[in-house]
Amino acid sequence: MSAFRGWLNNLGSAVLALLLAVMVWMVAVNEAQGPPVEVTYPTQGVPIETVNVPEGLVVFDQIKRRVNVHLRGPKANIDNLTPEDFRAYVDLAGLGAGVHEVPVQVQCANCAEERINLLDWDPQRISVRLDELMKRSVRVEVNLQGSPAVGYQTRTPTVVPGWVRISGPRSQVERVAAVRAYVYLFNDDTTVQKEIALVAVDEEGNLVNGVTITPNRADVTVPVTPEGRRKEVSVTPNITGTVAAGYYASNIRVEPQTVVLTGPRFRIQDAPGFVETEPVSIEGARGRVQAQVRLVIPEGLEVLEGSDTVTVTVEVSPFLGGRVFEVEPMIRDLASGLEATISPPRVQVFLSGPLPDLETLTEHDVQVIVDLSDLGPGRHKVKPLILIGRETLNWQILPEVVEVSIAVIPTETPPPLASPPVR
Repeated sequence: MSAFRGWLNNLGSAVLALLLAVMVWMVAVNEAQGPPVEVTYPTQGVPIETVNVPEGLVVFDQIKRRVNVHLRGPKANIDNLTPEDFRAYVDLAGLGAGVHEVPVQVQCANCAEERINLLDWDPQRISVRLDELMKRSVRVEVNLQGSPAVGYQTRTPTVVPGWVRISGPRSQVERVAAVRAYVYLFNDDTTVQKEIALVAVDEEGNLVNGVTITPNRADVTVPVTPEGRRKEVSVTPNITGTVAAGYYASNIRVEPQTVVLTGPRFRIQDAPGFVETEPVSIEGARGRVQAQVRLVIPEGLEVLEGSDTVTVTVEVSPFLGGRVFEVEPMIRDLASGLEATISPPRVQVFLSGPLPDLETLTEHDVQVIVDLSDLGPGRHKVKPLILIGRETLNWQILPEVVEVSIAVIPTETPPPLASPPVR
């Protein structure tokens, strides 16, 4: 019995010694780490995340507030923390569209291990607005800022892709009027090719935030070419062949009727007032003939900001007859002392109507008059007048407008009078 009591006394002494050792160790650790302190961490705050956003909804605007966390623990341990040790978030599960006050939750990955207490944080709650998620496609516009180098001009830019997808809160997506690629020119004298970040704007050109653009960048090409002179000319369709017997070409249309040519000054000055199309055959036609054909552009010139193709439509009607005359226009009422040149020198007059009237018609019966009254020197666009000795016939002239160049007739200077002989 005495032996047992001795063993208990020894055990009690051992436990007491262990407790004393632990206390001494804790005191030593505390003295090494310093006394506990209370601090706000981190200085810049912790960003707030959103989790469990309900399907079909989206957070209206990015949460800009940050959380300040209040801690208590050894200063040395707190100094070992990094902002990445903290996470602040709001759980949006089960919420609907609208504005909600939701609690902010904070987690610290290493606080327990470092014997740091998370006392509280600010803010405890924040307002979050949820809106219906909306998506739609929008065309990409190129907005040019600045100007090219002196003597150069920009042509129509191209952008790839031409359409993008925007998504975000319905109230913001509905505000978007366009997606733009802003290109800034700084005296450029060569074609500009850039990858541009896209932005969404409203009707007034103001930036619309809170929407996602997919893709958010586009490849833009802005042609920059030397400036040339310009000239608007008529388009004359080149119609070949003959329609089937008993049919006639009742109406001929070309779209567009005029195009603008551009190029070096000396070539523009020498260019005629019209361009022809490639041949359009109506051989054997019994109905409408429509063709998209290229223009025959004079060498060294090109069509300004447009296609070099036009659409020619020939209406072919049965029973009535039709004839085509090439007529040299006659000039009328040109002021004295002036001379005029008409381009093209001959026009086509398309006639339709009863066959007997057509068959007895001669070229002398068809007159094309260009009235130049009240016109002075220079280049003018004039619509010719048609005189036909048959009231039953319908007519059409191509081109509908001719170019008239009027110049002053040069006068010869008379020779000086001879001086009388000196006596």
